[in-house]
Amino acid sequence: MTSLTAAQAQLFEGPNLGVLGTLRRDSTMHLTPVWVGWDGEAILVNTVVNRVKHKHLERDPRVSIVVTDAGDPTRYVSVTGVANLVLEGANEQFYEQASKYLRDEAALAAFAKESAASGDRRIIIRITPLGVM
Repeated sequence: MTSLTAAQAQLFEGPNLGVLGTLRRDSTMHLTPVWVGWDGEAILVNTVVNRVKHKHLERDPRVSIVVTDAGDPTRYVSVTGVANLVLEGANEQFYEQASKYLRDEAALAAFAKESAASGDRRIIIRITPLGVM
């Protein structure tokens, strides 16, 4: 396991978008823009159960993720790691991320209503860093 520096962790804590790379069955990369978080030990990404990235990670937990500073695109961090899939607390963590990215109360309320109506089950992709650049 590799630790992130405070400056690197800050990129995951702020409202910066990440790009998550998972491996398809043929070993090519599948890239997805994602909301990101940091719990002090691992990078947190949230998704819907049975989405493509979830299925990829059930088969092969190796991931790459890069996050770029929204205010300074020359500042970024790239991490390779291993993902654990966690159902417990996934809905709560999803709404925490939503409130970080959707700062307008009306937008957050509309998003929460739409998400609840979808009936989707959420899952946390908890990424343990193994390499940082």
